[in-house]
Amino acid sequence: MLHPIGRLPSQIYWRRRLLVGIVVALAFAAGWFFIGGASGEADGVATDVPTETTSRPPSEEQALPGLEQIVPSLVPAEAADSGTPAAGSTPAPAPVPEPEPVEPGPCPDEAIGLTVGSEFPEYAAGSKPLLGLNVTNIGAVPCLRDLDLALQTWGLFAADGTRLWGSNDCYPEPSVPSSTLLAPGQVVTFSIIWSGQTSEPTCTAQRQELGPGAYILRGYLGTVLSPDVPLVLT
Repeated sequence: MLHPIGRLPSQIYWRRRLLVGIVVALAFAAGWFFIGGASGEADGVATDVPTETTSRPPSEEQALPGLEQIVPSLVPAEAADSGTPAAGSTPAPAPVPEPEPVEPGPCPDEAIGLTVGSEFPEYAAGSKPLLGLNVTNIGAVPCLRDLDLALQTWGLFAADGTRLWGSNDCYPEPSVPSSTLLAPGQVVTFSIIWSGQTSEPTCTAQRQELGPGAYILRGYLGTVLSPDVPLVLT
């Protein structure tokens, strides 16, 4: 090995051996480099391998669709177009039609409140007291009532119930039907002046002036009767 023998000069053989040694050394170094690099990655040694990133041109970013184009609408298209409520939603209540107006009917006697009275609680005998008659709709709805003057009557009675005077005995009112619409609680008032004298339904008996005393005043409107009210003559 140390003394090459051949036909060529010895320098040539030494040069060949040196070249082979260099090649072997380079091959050994290369193998060691690859083996060491692989083991470094396995042991967690950081490498300088660049991370792949992708940049998007500004024109592409502006072209991205909006959120409303990505997320579908929760309301079906046919429901939004036709006004039909979507499933699970509460439908709006239907409007309640107003009731048709009802024509008022006649007032029954139970819906009529009748009161009678005088301007003052006491009068001098022989004077002419002013008497009143109040008609009130005590019902809950408007109604029609005939307030004909011929149906309005005032009567005066003694304490024992004897009839002494009636407003239609000698001066009866002509019958003129008067159908009046009375709202609930509405009051209509009528009045008359009493002569202070007695009378009877035929007005044929002698009329006499009533003397001092306590009397009973009563009012009528057809078949409706008012409560009794005292009337005192002094």
